[in-house]
Amino acid sequence: MGYQDGHWLRIDRAGTVLHKAESCAVCGCDDCPGCPVCGAPCMDATELPSGRSVEYLWNGMEYPLQACPVEPSTVCEEPAICGPVEPYTALICWGTRETGTPCNETVENLECDNVPFTVPDPDGVVEYTIDRGG
Repeated sequence: MGYQDGHWLRIDRAGTVLHKAESCAVCGCDDCPGCPVCGAPCMDATELPSGRSVEYLWNGMEYPLQACPVEPSTVCEEPAICGPVEPYTALICWGTRETGTPCNETVENLECDNVPFTVPDPDGVVEYTIDRGG
């Protein structure tokens, strides 16, 4: 639940998690095998003071993993445009505080909620308000 690839937002299509951004930990299919890659990403916990917002601009692309054309035993990612297949869900997660050290963080009292949406969204915006009861 939540914090897939260390991020507060996960996008699912019909129950399958989308890779919503390119990963430097996996080669693109045009470059595999043997492209330079980074390590796995660290968690990206963002403080959200009362009355403030955080945004994520998704370009409507997904980056599914598949077999490298040159070396099928290696995976690569190939960008694809997400079509108007429904349903899409944004899984948005938050907690009360973050503890630990960089790249070894934990979000305490983790909560998540699903927000259904369509592609393309009529106004292009998927919004969610966290009600902290105050």
